[in-house]
Amino acid sequence: MVSEFRKKKYLKAFNTFDTDGSGTIEKKDFEMSAQMLAKSTDGKVDEAKYKEYLNTVLKIWDGLQSQADANKDGQVSANEWVALWDAYAKNPSSAHD
Repeated sequence: MVSEFRKKKYLKAFNTFDTDGSGTIEKKDFEMSAQMLAKSTDGKVDEAKYKEYLNTVLKIWDGLQSQADANKDGQVSANEWVALWDAYAKNPSSAHD
């Protein structure tokens, strides 16, 4: 069972990744983060760097989805997120699976 303190910490991180505030983390949240980063640089990021960053964040999404999306619906819910991080806290070596 996850303590309320840990759950609160996990959900704070979850909300950071839930870029669009939909209540789930999806691929589009990672795509939006890449777009927001590019916009925040006032055009100082060229297309090649943008694509490199986008590819990197999409790899992170793929890893997250494969580990956390228990029902395989293409989204990571808050409950799935908490379950993932609680499992890692109980067995840190499982993060390498």
